[in-house]
Amino acid sequence: MKNKIPNELEVMQISLIMKVLSDASRLKILFAINGKPKSVSEIQEMVGMSQSAVSHQLALLKKANVV
Repeated sequence: MKNKIPNELEVMQISLIMKVLSDASRLKILFAINGKPKSVSEIQEMVGMSQSAVSHQLALLKKANVV
C-alpha cells in the first residue's frame, strides 16, 4: 500500500490550520470553548483578553474551519 500524498489544495488547507493553531491566544480560546457553545463574553473572561481580541481570533478560527 502506497502512502497517499495530499493534493495541493489539501496541503494548503492543512498548512492554514497549522498556522492558525500555532498562536497561543487561539489555542487558549479553543481550550476555553472545549467543544461547547460559549458567548464571546464568557470566552473573554476565561482567557483574559479583550472582547474585540477574542472576536478577531474567533473570526480567524472560523475562516480556517476550526470552529
